[in-house]
Amino acid sequence: MNSDKKNILLILLVGILAWIPVLNFWFFKAYEATWLMSVTPHTFFNLLKGHAFLYFLDLKLFGWNPAGWYATGILLHLIAGSIFYFLIKSLTRNHKIALIAGLIFIANSAYIDAVAWGSFNSYYPLLLSFMLLSLYLFNQFLIKKRILQYGGSILFLFLGFFIRETGLVLVPLLTFFDLASTFIHPREKQSRKEVVSELKKLILRQTPIYLILIVFYFFRSWYGGIAGDHADSLVKWRIRLVEDGLYPELLWAMILTSGKLLAPQLIPYPVLNFIRDIFLRIFPTQIVGIYFFPFVGLVFYGLLGLITFWIKKNKLLFSLMLFFMVWIAAFSLFVSLAVPSDTGSLLDRYDWILMRYRYFAFAGTSAIFGIIIYLFYEKIKKKFNSPGKIAKFAVILIVSSNIIFIWKLEQDIYAKSFKPSKDFYSQFKKEFPRFEENPTFYLYPHTPGLNDYMLEWYFIEGDNFYTKLYQIESQMEAVLTKLKKGQLTLNNTFFLDYEPKKGLINKTEEARKAVLNRKEYNLDLKKTIKNEEAVFESDTFQGPFVELPVDLNLSISSSAYFVPGGKPDSQRFRKLADYIIERKQYLDTVKIKTSITMSQRENEPFFHVLPRNLTDGNTGFRSFWIVDDGITLITADLGQIQEIDAALWGSQKGSPRIPATYSYQVSNDGKNWKTVKEVKNYSKENAIDKFDKPINARFIRMNIQTTSKGDYALVDEFEVVGAKGKGVLNYYNDRNLLLSESLNLFQFLSSQLDLDYALTSGLNFYFAKLAWDTNLTDRVAHEQFWYFTYPIGQENVELVVPIREGEIFAGPGQFLNKRITGIEINFGKVQFNVNINSSKIVPRY
Repeated sequence: MNSDKKNILLILLVGILAWIPVLNFWFFKAYEATWLMSVTPHTFFNLLKGHAFLYFLDLKLFGWNPAGWYATGILLHLIAGSIFYFLIKSLTRNHKIALIAGLIFIANSAYIDAVAWGSFNSYYPLLLSFMLLSLYLFNQFLIKKRILQYGGSILFLFLGFFIRETGLVLVPLLTFFDLASTFIHPREKQSRKEVVSELKKLILRQTPIYLILIVFYFFRSWYGGIAGDHADSLVKWRIRLVEDGLYPELLWAMILTSGKLLAPQLIPYPVLNFIRDIFLRIFPTQIVGIYFFPFVGLVFYGLLGLITFWIKKNKLLFSLMLFFMVWIAAFSLFVSLAVPSDTGSLLDRYDWILMRYRYFAFAGTSAIFGIIIYLFYEKIKKKFNSPGKIAKFAVILIVSSNIIFIWKLEQDIYAKSFKPSKDFYSQFKKEFPRFEENPTFYLYPHTPGLNDYMLEWYFIEGDNFYTKLYQIESQMEAVLTKLKKGQLTLNNTFFLDYEPKKGLINKTEEARKAVLNRKEYNLDLKKTIKNEEAVFESDTFQGPFVELPVDLNLSISSSAYFVPGGKPDSQRFRKLADYIIERKQYLDTVKIKTSITMSQRENEPFFHVLPRNLTDGNTGFRSFWIVDDGITLITADLGQIQEIDAALWGSQKGSPRIPATYSYQVSNDGKNWKTVKEVKNYSKENAIDKFDKPINARFIRMNIQTTSKGDYALVDEFEVVGAKGKGVLNYYNDRNLLLSESLNLFQFLSSQLDLDYALTSGLNFYFAKLAWDTNLTDRVAHEQFWYFTYPIGQENVELVVPIREGEIFAGPGQFLNKRITGIEINFGKVQFNVNINSSKIVPRY
């Protein structure tokens, strides 16, 4: 048996030993099923846009048997490793370097999920195989000048583009390889004339490569390109940086991301996590968290560069090491440009699920390590009696240690990420062996993976249980609404919870009982004075579950009297009063139209992010709207043409969804729009956007182009200020401060004349704050409050105030465990005698 066969068999054996445990893995969180089914019907172009050909082939060959899908990934990885061996041997003309590089590459934790999640990532080794074949054939063409080899290189290069667009990186790499082979490592000394001649030949060789690149881009623009990539949060972050022209920030993010990509190619990622944790305990600063991994990676790359420079006298190996240094940098920078890290992702520890981004770069790292180890062996072999045996022992030790380390990682990955899936399906089959009709499943939203498990279950085995896709709900309010309309039946609705340690939790019996036994809660709200504020509060009681929507019904009486405020300021009081009156009129009459709202499914938006939240008079995380579209428009119809002096909006502090670059347009007919203000790279979470001059229009809209991290926009209130309220614009530049002082208007009251002014101007209402307690959460920490308006100077006014609770404001393990236990209504320091005549909590449906 010749050396090549022995070496290939050894590489294959190591690869099989390292990766065969993954044949016992399951699919991961329904990615495979949902990705493949999202490109139905499975036409050529749909599969092309979803880079789903391998998934489709696996489905046809193995059905939903994950072992077959993983076997495909392992097989393709072994093929890539074999091609890699022959490429390195061809380039270095050295079996030993090729073997060392091949063994390093075939089994390594640097890219673990490329194989350990091979059911989804098998296109990585397929693409690498095509790129390595293209490079191998191109090198053979340079040596033997056979046109078929050149044609084969072009073919595999072109096919790689369609597997994943990462294949485009090979285009400039082939050019650099050609340059390095032609000029850095010439076959003989070249004259100036010969250099010019070689350069012309090089240009001739490279021209078809760039022509097929152009052809691909035209073809790509025709069929639409890869679908789904823009869903990634880091892709959105990159789009935001590019669209807003933040190129220095993008470059810095790419450098840091590249460093973080490089570090685990030298030191296993669990070890890096451990070392950084030690540093963070000693130096608990964000700087260490952000820069530790990039620093290690960039130092590692710099050391490789120094070693490359050190061997420059060996022109063959120097040219190859230089090429693979460029190879590593090219793939690292490509990933860094595609998904540049933000602060949060730089702070994240390494996790197995994203190591695949290093797969292509690590091929270059393996080649460099192979050369370095070989040169080291050559340097020391004369100092030992049996250098061959020592070298073999060292290789065996390294390889076996690596295999054992990968086995340990695979065990951990299986226990954490795949075993729960298998356990869930066993539990589900036991709990629900059969269904008579197509059921509806309510899935508690704070359950990691439950929705994925259920969706995957339908694709894999659903045909044996259901005649059509069952309905999924994650909002009890949606369930109750559909029960009321007759769209669901309670007997065929099942309520599920999930905890990683316990697995599936069937709460159907408890939930049905809770739905059927909903009731009213009569309250006795006792009046007290706290810090000069009129407060009504209940005793502690066992109220409704927070999952069941309820309202607070009130009967209120009030009358006005004069008491000066603690910060008398007549002008501010009057301007604020005008603003409050105008704001109330706006909130009561405006009609808001938005882009698509974040939804559970088409035409069924989530109840806690409805567009009505933009004009409910409240702010905070219990009152915001989230768009579910790349185009973000908020349009306000004022009902008639009127003066507009400013627009106010807010978002959530620290959110990746805060509007950053946006504009305002106005219209009189809702069809013809004129831009009146543009804002770029805004950095705060709320704004009072004042216009240069008053604008007369019926419609105004906010067009949000980018957000703080590129994610879809979140806005908690959208309001305009007009002719009556514009006086406050001289006092306030911060929206939150304006709203806060509006709710405490009477602190600025200085005279009876001020009070008369407000009352005669239309201030026939004011604000109260509803707060509630639960048995599991603190009202302040969880913002359990809601502001509402009540009329002034009227007796026995009936009000319905929503209690903004729900499962979305709960947490893991709280399904049907969290109840409302107390009510408080704070009327503040006001110039009114207020009494609550009656109060009760009533079911909303």
